[in-house]
Amino acid sequence: MGEKRKDNKGRILRTEESQRANGTYMYRYTSPSGEKRWCYAPTLQTLREKEEDIQNDLHDEIDTSSSEMRVINLVERYVSLKRNARRTTQVGYAFAIKVLKKQKFSEKRVQDVRPLDARLLFVGLNEKVGYSYATIMAIRGVLKPAFEMAIEDDIIRRNPFAFNVSEIVKKDAVSKVALAQEQREAYLAFILEDTCRAKYYDEVVILLETRLRVSELYGLTIPDVDLVNRRIYVKRQLRMNDADGKYYVDEPKTKNGIRVVPLSSAACVAFKSALENRPHPDVEVAIDGCEKFLFLNRTGKPRASDNLQHGLKDIIKKYNKPHEVQLPNITPHTFRHTFITDMYNGGLDIKTIQSIVGHSNVQTTLDIYTHTNPERTCNEYFKAIGELTESAAE
Repeated sequence: MGEKRKDNKGRILRTEESQRANGTYMYRYTSPSGEKRWCYAPTLQTLREKEEDIQNDLHDEIDTSSSEMRVINLVERYVSLKRNARRTTQVGYAFAIKVLKKQKFSEKRVQDVRPLDARLLFVGLNEKVGYSYATIMAIRGVLKPAFEMAIEDDIIRRNPFAFNVSEIVKKDAVSKVALAQEQREAYLAFILEDTCRAKYYDEVVILLETRLRVSELYGLTIPDVDLVNRRIYVKRQLRMNDADGKYYVDEPKTKNGIRVVPLSSAACVAFKSALENRPHPDVEVAIDGCEKFLFLNRTGKPRASDNLQHGLKDIIKKYNKPHEVQLPNITPHTFRHTFITDMYNGGLDIKTIQSIVGHSNVQTTLDIYTHTNPERTCNEYFKAIGELTESAAE
């Protein structure tokens, strides 16, 4: 039987352990894929701690041959495999990668990422970069599944992003506001007072009367508008890629987004005005096979949501400056929320509202809007049990 190997302190070395000429230690092992691998440590104790981790990985068939993969490589690999993602989703992926590449975190080894590292990343993006809770959640929406893929590939054991982001980043979403009738009248009257503001009038009325998302509004083409039968056909969204400023056409947000929307008299008047005042460019801009967009800017290009967002922000600023009774912050989605609230409070059944607004399921409509009129909720209950009095119904 051969003499057991020892280090320079007389300690017996295990199989595959050795001490190098400079006094440090080395351990040799074979990965699940059959590759010869080595790890090094300054002391025997540290080496054996590493050995234990390696043996645990080998037992669990964790692929230590992928140990040099960086976070950004993992994310890019994950994104590259999402071949059938919608265009909007692809734009979101590109944004997340762009953000990550600016962070030192992206160069960490996948196997070295701990939940603390993930938490510190999000805290930094919120406090130092200024990203909102929603934006951070969008970035996490790429990171978490990418690390899940690493688990499936036996690169890591657990997902460092499997925690509640709201524990470390405050939710900063502004509560949805529905405009009262007098607020709407004051707002629309103010828009008409000035020619610079009046250019937004038709779009505001249409959003108030049709509950469209602003990307759906700007995705409308002339053939989509049927004033004879008082309806529009919602088939697409027109969006702009923040990364390169290019337009693209995408499907509506939900599976129920392709729909027919009936038009009120006010909506018909606004659409007629928009059609009459539409510029007549020498060449119609075509985007992803679509052309004759209804709403164009001064250069003949389709309008984008940012145009209206900035315009509405400026209108509120100018309105509130001289008025004692202030209007709330108004965004394009405010008009959608206002319409749905009015329709629900007016007694329109929830399934019809869901169909008109294009929510993916009726639960979305219920979750957001059924709290808006507690009086109606009570009356519906009393009606159901046969105890609704005539005075209560009034």
